[in-house]
Amino acid sequence: MVQIPHNLFWTSGWDSTYRLLEIIFTEKQAVQPIYIIDEDRKSLKNELHALEAILNKIETKSPEARNLILPIKYYKKSDIIITPEIKMAFQQIRTYIKIGSQYDWISSLCETENLKNVELCIFKNERTDILFNSIKPEQKENVTALEETKTNAAIQLVFKHYLFPVLDIKKMDMYTVSKKNNWLDIMNLTWFCHTPKNGKPCGKCNPCKITIKEGLGFRVPFLNRIRGYIKRFLKK
Repeated sequence: MVQIPHNLFWTSGWDSTYRLLEIIFTEKQAVQPIYIIDEDRKSLKNELHALEAILNKIETKSPEARNLILPIKYYKKSDIIITPEIKMAFQQIRTYIKIGSQYDWISSLCETENLKNVELCIFKNERTDILFNSIKPEQKENVTALEETKTNAAIQLVFKHYLFPVLDIKKMDMYTVSKKNNWLDIMNLTWFCHTPKNGKPCGKCNPCKITIKEGLGFRVPFLNRIRGYIKRFLKK
């Protein structure tokens, strides 16, 4: 029986890399990494470098596991055509729920490329709770049944392509498992910062703030961490 590889959006980040390692080392299955090249992203070079470094480290650790990783499928964001149905659904969702703009174009990519059961490594927080439970409770009184139905339908359309394998796993839990499985040398090669400063995580962007909040602040240089704290303090 031919094994169908896992489709995985791999960003070189902590969560998606953890899932990659889980697939090849624990489940011993094949994985098809998918990466979207956003030429406007300040961290693009850092992410591409991390992808290569991680693959090389896996090769050194276990050639057998490395062979389970298919060549990365690269797509340019600038080449993605936003489908009208997804655009309308995305706008409907954003009326009530603050979600990232990336769901507009990655969902359109899945639609046009017929990508199914793509593993999307987002973690559980207040925003995802709201997303998967639709309208915010405090908005219910002002939302008609028709609007709520439309929003639920929009969520199903935009997110129908995905599986969420790490939704209920905290970053520190991933750290613990990685340490136990001798993966930390690989995990420490991951990249997460959107606006690197001198090639290092800035401590100020949202992924850096999440990394610090989730207990992995040691991955952000101390001075940049302090600058991030000061910036957030001044905004209060």
